[in-house]
Amino acid sequence: MKAYIKLGFSVAIIALALFGAHIIGFWVQLGAHPFWSQSATLLGLGFGLIVIGLILPRPSWGVIILLLILTALALQTSSSGKETFAISYAENRYAGQIWHFGFVGFVTGLFASISALSAKFINRA
Repeated sequence: MKAYIKLGFSVAIIALALFGAHIIGFWVQLGAHPFWSQSATLLGLGFGLIVIGLILPRPSWGVIILLLILTALALQTSSSGKETFAISYAENRYAGQIWHFGFVGFVTGLFASISALSAKFINRA
């Protein structure tokens, strides 16, 4: 039972840290749309909780590596959508959606992978 309490606190702290990254403007510096960064953060945290619920309490290293790879791919997808959207002078709605949902995927993957890593080390101790 103690491990679940530690795990719950660590997931809550990670979620607060990622929301804090939105508040200080880090997501915009990383490539999120300034207007949509809050919704991308909240959606990413919500979807991340679903992913965490599926893989915890004992994630394997393979799952953690897969989450990190998917997180990097989501950030690349978001950056590609942002460039295409900017080149089209904000006319390409599809590129804007790719940008937004790619960033949602990035926050989801980041939240899930950091939580899975913390679960791995909490269970080890």
